[in-house]
Amino acid sequence: MKAKARILYVDDDIDTCEMMCILLGEFGHEVTYATNVTDGLRLARSEQSDLIFLDGRFDDGTGVELCRTIRTFDSETPIVFCSGTSLQSEIAEAMSEGAQEFMVKPCSIQQVQQIILRLMKQARESAKLISTSNDLKAQSRELLRTSRELIEDQTKRNDERAKSARPQQN
Repeated sequence: MKAKARILYVDDDIDTCEMMCILLGEFGHEVTYATNVTDGLRLARSEQSDLIFLDGRFDDGTGVELCRTIRTFDSETPIVFCSGTSLQSEIAEAMSEGAQEFMVKPCSIQQVQQIILRLMKQARESAKLISTSNDLKAQSRELLRTSRELIEDQTKRNDERAKSARPQQN
């Protein structure tokens, strides 16, 4: 069975990571995990993920720092914070650094699944819009090229008519 989503889950609690692998696996998702910022960054760079889940705090940094770094090379993959903090300032900082969602622990697996499905749907719709936009750009370039050719042809014909209409001087 093909995974519904490839998920990178970064949390400093290995038990949480392993539990999320099992639970999300039950929904058909493929989950890779890391328990620190360094490994999370390495996996974000090397693995193709559909979604990234981040905790807020790690021994070697913060989820916000990791999110900020990921956004320097990946502006597309949705990032969801799943953290024990409910401080509005930390939530606002995470969102301003590129997160799409912020969930406060504890959260149910159904809540997580709903967010995954919604973000996956948004990603598919966005991909369709980008594809349509690229198609329209290609069509516009082709129309522009054809228009230029028509204008050049018409200019040449006009120049030829003007030459032939001039009285011949002996």
